[in-house]
Amino acid sequence: MSNAASSARVIELADLDDPRAAPYRNVRDADLRGAHGLYLVESAVCIERWLRAIEARRRPAAASGTDAPTHARREGRDDPRAAPPRLEVHSLLLAPPALERLRPALDAAGAGPVYAAPLEVVERISGYDHHHGALAMGRRLPDAGADELVDAIDRSAMPPAAADSACRDAGSAAPLLVADGIVHVDNMGSIFRNAAAFGAAGVLLSRDSADPLMRKTVRISMGHVFTVPWAVADDLRAAIDLLRRRGYRIVAAENEPDAKPIGGVSLRNRVAVVFGAEGRGVARGILDAADEIVRIPTRPGVPLNVAIASAIVLHEAIRADGNGGARGDLGGRG
Repeated sequence: MSNAASSARVIELADLDDPRAAPYRNVRDADLRGAHGLYLVESAVCIERWLRAIEARRRPAAASGTDAPTHARREGRDDPRAAPPRLEVHSLLLAPPALERLRPALDAAGAGPVYAAPLEVVERISGYDHHHGALAMGRRLPDAGADELVDAIDRSAMPPAAADSACRDAGSAAPLLVADGIVHVDNMGSIFRNAAAFGAAGVLLSRDSADPLMRKTVRISMGHVFTVPWAVADDLRAAIDLLRRRGYRIVAAENEPDAKPIGGVSLRNRVAVVFGAEGRGVARGILDAADEIVRIPTRPGVPLNVAIASAIVLHEAIRADGNGGARGDLGGRG
């Protein structure tokens, strides 16, 4: 990868069958994840957030007021103190309008190689058109664990790429979201967008939850799977115990008979809020381990979608803390 301070390397694709375009050809998530160890980012909005997050992760210490090491930027890789996930560019495939829009972010991140081709060629290579001529591939790197996520939160290492998130400066006082077996990619993408909008400290996922790097999840999150710190727990029950040892109070969001209304429970200062899959809900072992169980009052027999529930819980945390709401336009471009 080129130096982060240099211009991105752009290569014109003259041949539709150029082997360098192979990862983008008729893409399926399962193929990328298995054979190639890659993930796909679609649209200029998501790619720009991805690139800004990559650039920011090479200077997290500078953002927190300390001297940032120069070796990470010089070698084109993450600073080891940066908040997870780890991000690395494989390549980009861009039509001219997307290339022009993304040029500043490409240059700042030192990202490449960048393959440039007319829009109709990009569409023929990919086999579809809703990306509007902007596609990128990232390399899948090992997932961070719960300990690493909490370390990053405690360092207040959330990257500047999340600056359009509300209450970014809340640090570890903001709730940590925990996803227990949430398998629908639409819900997962929305949870990450909610986490960014309301300034959640991060997201911890059980191993059986939806992959945040699935292209639909990335798209629905508006690229915020790259701005919100997250990690994966192979054993969520053990991770809950770890969170408690690290000073977190465990709150489960579930419609249990003894659950307290959400408005009567504090959700600030090292609180981890667990959400379960629709239908199954939070696993019984996690409910039994929780310090408190909360519910969102609704009409009988009308449960909320888990992504909507996460937004309500996060908004309640902000409201109760007196911050009043987000510092951005939540109804806008995300």
